[in-house]
Amino acid sequence: MKQVSLQYKQAMEKQFRDRSYALISVGIVNKQAQSNASLRNLLYLSNTYNTLRLGKTINTYASFEENQATADGTMLFPPENDIYYQRNDTVGSVGKDILGPIRVAFNTIYDIKGLTIDFGDSYPTEFTVTNGTVTKTYEFKGGTFTCTDSFDDSPYIEITPVHFINGDNKRLRINYLLMGVGINFNNDNIDSISMSSSISYVSEELPTTRITAKVLDFDKLFNVDDMTSFINYLSDGQELDFSIGQTLDDGSIEYLKMPKTYLSSWASNGSYMTFTSTNRLALLTGQYSLGNSIHERTLYDEAISVLTDAGLEPDEYFVDTVLKDITVTNPMPVVKHNEALQYIANAGRCKLLEDNRGRIKLEGNFENIIEPTELVSTATGEADWSNAGNVRFGSDIVYADFTRNFVPADGSMLFIPSNSSEYLDGTTFVSSELAKLDGTFTSNPSITLELPAAYTYYGLSILFNGNHPDELKLDVYYDDTLLNTFTYSVDRNDFYISEELIQFNKLVFSFTKGYPRDRILVNKIALGELTDYRLDKFSMKEEPVGTMEKKVKDVSVRVFTFTPPDEKGRSPEMVDDKVYYTFPINSTGQSVVFENQLISTQSHAELVAKWMSNYYANNISYSVNYRGEPRLDASDIIYLDSELLNNLQVEIESLNLNFNGSLSGKLEMRRATNMLIKEETV
Repeated sequence: MKQVSLQYKQAMEKQFRDRSYALISVGIVNKQAQSNASLRNLLYLSNTYNTLRLGKTINTYASFEENQATADGTMLFPPENDIYYQRNDTVGSVGKDILGPIRVAFNTIYDIKGLTIDFGDSYPTEFTVTNGTVTKTYEFKGGTFTCTDSFDDSPYIEITPVHFINGDNKRLRINYLLMGVGINFNNDNIDSISMSSSISYVSEELPTTRITAKVLDFDKLFNVDDMTSFINYLSDGQELDFSIGQTLDDGSIEYLKMPKTYLSSWASNGSYMTFTSTNRLALLTGQYSLGNSIHERTLYDEAISVLTDAGLEPDEYFVDTVLKDITVTNPMPVVKHNEALQYIANAGRCKLLEDNRGRIKLEGNFENIIEPTELVSTATGEADWSNAGNVRFGSDIVYADFTRNFVPADGSMLFIPSNSSEYLDGTTFVSSELAKLDGTFTSNPSITLELPAAYTYYGLSILFNGNHPDELKLDVYYDDTLLNTFTYSVDRNDFYISEELIQFNKLVFSFTKGYPRDRILVNKIALGELTDYRLDKFSMKEEPVGTMEKKVKDVSVRVFTFTPPDEKGRSPEMVDDKVYYTFPINSTGQSVVFENQLISTQSHAELVAKWMSNYYANNISYSVNYRGEPRLDASDIIYLDSELLNNLQVEIESLNLNFNGSLSGKLEMRRATNMLIKEETV
C-alpha cells in the first residue's frame, strides 16, 4: 500500500471527489546504445559507469578552472592517488581539455531519438552535438537538457561546449547521459488508462502487472509513415511511468506513482496511440543454470545469484533476510530467471512482487498476524526484578518502589522481596536508573522489539505503569539499517503512536526523559493494525460477491531426493521415491499436491505445507466493483465491510484500476486470517 498524506485520505473519502489527474511518461531510450556506450576524451577525475548507468552524481571535484572551486564545502578535493577517484561513485564525467568535447563511442551503429543530459551547475549555455553526419547547436539555460532530434546511423555522439555559464575557461562536465528522451502525456491528451495487477500469495503463479494507455495523437507524433516519428524508435522493454494525482481540499494535487512497467506492444491509427506495458518480472526470461547442482546454500544466496545473473543491480531488488534462515542443497532446475525466483519464493514462504519503483521483491509472507510469542523483546538498563520479555503480553504484577509519587494506597502493588531469588517472573520492564530532577538519565533505558520478518504496521501502543515518561525516541530498523527516527512527548499512560511503520523488523524504544526521581515502567507494547484502509459500503458500487471455493482436505508437499553428485557436483538423476509431507485441513474435500524440488527434508516440507494449508483453509473470496483507489496494490491487506460482516480482513489478489478523467476499479480478494496453529520459524 502506498504511503499517502492524511489530506489525501480525506479527499478520497469525500462523497464527491475533486478532480483526478493522470501522467504518463514513455522513455524512448535506445537501451542497446546505452549499455554498450563508452566515454572518450575524459579527465582522470571521472566515473563513466555512474554517468551512463546510475545517474546518482551528487558531488563535484574542485579544480583551478574559471569559477570552478567554491568555498562553501560542497566540492571534493581531487585525490592525490588515482586509485581513489576510480572508487568514487558520487561523481560524474569531466572532459579532458578546456572547451574540449566528450565523445560517446558505440560498438556499432545505432539510431538515437533524443538526448537527456544532466550537466550539473557548471553547464554550457551553448553547445553542439554531432554524430559525424548530423550536427545540432543548442542554447541552454540550466536544469536537465532534453531534445527530440534524431541522430540516426550514429557510430558515436560527440558533445562540444561553446560557451559556459560564469566564464568559458572550463571543461565540460556530464553527470548523467541518456540515449533518448521521455515523452509525457497528461489529462489534455490521455483518453483512457487501464491497469491490472495480480499476485499469488503462495507463489503458484508469477505476479503480473499490465497497463494499457490510449492517448490522443492529433499532432501526428506517432505517424508510422514518418521515419522521424517516435513510433519508429519504440522498442520492447522501454520504461513507462504512470502516476495518478488527486486534488486535495487546499487545491493542491498529490500524485501517487503506479507500478513501473515496460513496453510490450504499441499501435497507432492516426488519431490515437495505444501503449501496452508489463512488469519487469515478465521480461526476465533468460535461462538460469548456475544453481543446477547439489550444493549447500541459503535461499537468500540463491535469490541474489538469480537476480545478479538476470542483470539486476543491488538497488533494483529487495530480498528479505528471513531467507537466510533456510538452507537448501537440492539443485535448482534449469528454468527462466523469473521461474527460479518463483521456486525460491515458494520454498521460502515468501511473496514475489514488484514495488512502484520497479524493484523486484521477495518478502516473508508466512503469517498475516504476529502473535506476541513470536516477538523478541530485550532491554538495557533493567532493574533486578524487571522482565523485559513480558512487555509483549503485559502483566498485573507491579512491585511497590519508594520512588517519587509512585506507590498508591489501593493494594494493587506487591512488596519487593528481600531475597532476589523470590522475584516473580510476571513483572514487565522496570528501569534500574531513576530519572534525575530534570528528568534526564545518565544512560537512557531502552527496549528493543524484534519481529520474525519485515512487516508494515499502522501504529502501536505503549502502556506505562506508574508515572509515564515525558519523552520517548523510537528508532525503526530493517536489520541493522536505520529507516526512521521519531521523537514524542508522552502525555498519558496509554500512549498511542500513529506512525505508518513501513517494512521494518526491529524497533528500539529509548526513554530520554522520565518523571523526576522515578523509574520507567513499561507494562505492554502492542503493534497496531496491518492496514488502515477499509473498503466500506460507501466506496463500493455494489455488494461484494462472495464465493466459497471447494474445500481442501489436505495439502501434500513432496520431499525431493537426488542421487549422489558426481565429481563436479552434478546429479541429473532424481530419485522417484514419491515421499510427501501431508498436512490435514478438513475431513472432506480435494487434496492439493505441490512439488518444488528445492525441498529436500521433511521439516522443510512441513513448514511449506502448513503455510500453504493456511491459504487453502481461507477458501472464501470476494469480488467487487468500487470507486477506484490508486493507493492500493495487489498483495495489500485491507478491511472489507460486507452485508453481514464488518472489519473482515482480506488480501487483494488482483485489482483493476481505470482512468478516463475519473477513477473506477474492481478488486478480487481472499480472506486473510490465521486459520491454523502456527509453528515457530526454522
